[in-house]
Amino acid sequence: MNKVKQHIILYTEGILNSYSQIFFSTNKLFALLLMFVTFFDVRLGFSGLLAILIGQFTATVFNFNKEHIRSGAYTFNAVLVGIAIANMYEYNLSFIVLLIIASILVFFLTLWFSTSLAKRGLPYLSIPFIITIWIVVLSSGNFFSLKPNIEHTYFLNNIFPGVFNETTQDISGYRFANIIYLYLRSLGAIFFQYNDLAGIFIVIGLLIYSRIAFVLSVFGFVVGYLFYYFLQGDFTPLVYTYIGFNFILTSIALGGFFVVASKKSFLLILFMMPIIGLLISSLNAFFINLHLPIYSLPFNIVVLLCLSALYLRPSANGLQLVGVQQYSPEKNHYKFINSLERFSAETYYHITLPIMGEWHISQGHSGNITHKEDWKYAFDFDLRDIDNKSFKLPGDALTDFYCYDLPVLAPADGWIVTIVDTVLDNEIGEVNLENNWGNSIIIKHGELLYSKLSHLKHDSIKVKVGDFVRKGNCIATVGNSGRSPEPHLHFQIQTTPYIGSKTVSHPISY
Repeated sequence: MNKVKQHIILYTEGILNSYSQIFFSTNKLFALLLMFVTFFDVRLGFSGLLAILIGQFTATVFNFNKEHIRSGAYTFNAVLVGIAIANMYEYNLSFIVLLIIASILVFFLTLWFSTSLAKRGLPYLSIPFIITIWIVVLSSGNFFSLKPNIEHTYFLNNIFPGVFNETTQDISGYRFANIIYLYLRSLGAIFFQYNDLAGIFIVIGLLIYSRIAFVLSVFGFVVGYLFYYFLQGDFTPLVYTYIGFNFILTSIALGGFFVVASKKSFLLILFMMPIIGLLISSLNAFFINLHLPIYSLPFNIVVLLCLSALYLRPSANGLQLVGVQQYSPEKNHYKFINSLERFSAETYYHITLPIMGEWHISQGHSGNITHKEDWKYAFDFDLRDIDNKSFKLPGDALTDFYCYDLPVLAPADGWIVTIVDTVLDNEIGEVNLENNWGNSIIIKHGELLYSKLSHLKHDSIKVKVGDFVRKGNCIATVGNSGRSPEPHLHFQIQTTPYIGSKTVSHPISY
């Protein structure tokens, strides 16, 4: 029973992700909205869903990667194939046979393109969908049982015509209504739904999925529209087939999905949209003679060309490719900024804290007592209980303090270069100003890179000068020697091997 449940979850997630992957997302609510939009025409919605199931069945029969079934990577092209075929032909037995064959074909094309392009670090996008539809269109003339679909009406439009008409009328009252119409219908056209209401639902889904993706979709579309407007281009391909969705998909892909969202990614979109416009016009003029639709071909060409070029750069220079895909422009951006902050100071030597477990920093950098000026980059550690006390009652003996005599670890690999182990531990409340640092160990990790551990317990040091220690080796225990009124551990990084050397700032812990 558990196995059946696992398969149901696997295929359900795969179905949802197949819809959202079209917009570079794995958001389940967004997927449900997109799925709902496809069912504005039940024939189209059912065909898209059936194509996914056929793809999943094929992947299971031939024992392909289950994670790719779950992610929708195998089947998001199948959704588009199923919807496109239903948009072209009437339902009959021949149509079902064609749908099954086309769904299997797009699955294997997806496998081939995914492996071939992955070798160069490139995505396969919707290339399998385009090739499958071209094959179907070119071959359909030989199969006379396939009947062209001439109705092109929406199932929901027949039931609720007022909703669709009122939506269009409401938009007409807005400024720039023509651009809004074109934008919304271009969004709907991705799923062969040429109406404003479909576009509105997709906009809602975009806002749920990613505010950056929504802004990019509007920005890219407006730039593409203005390109046509200023060159007095023929809007026919945009108006009658709404292939302006190429602007939208390209903008999201290059503005925040494959490239980390930034000012430069928006600048990149500004350069790429006119190229999309040129490709829409030129490819449409060429393929119309072959009676083939271009669909998302301009989007595929520009994204692949652009990513191929970006991979050739010697440095990112502000236009950063996404390393590990988070399936969200926001998460891609936050991940990059977070990694930049954490690892921009990455060094050859990784220094970790010289303690085990959770400790309390009693004095950090630029402390109020002794960590000042040249010695400000240092840490003092002790242990605290739930009441923030560093000792158990009565607190007048060294052994009452929680950190006393606990292990001190080597913070990184290195050689022991300096040891002081002759200073007695102070009684509680007393300090030894003559031997300020108390018992100490200095470890050389590299040229001009040393760590110092001070106030160690008398006669607890377990290493000698010249020893090589590994990160995490126990080298002494915490004491109360030197200028230390109560047990604690002093830790600092310095550039020289001497007691009392100035501190330097260095990244701690990776």
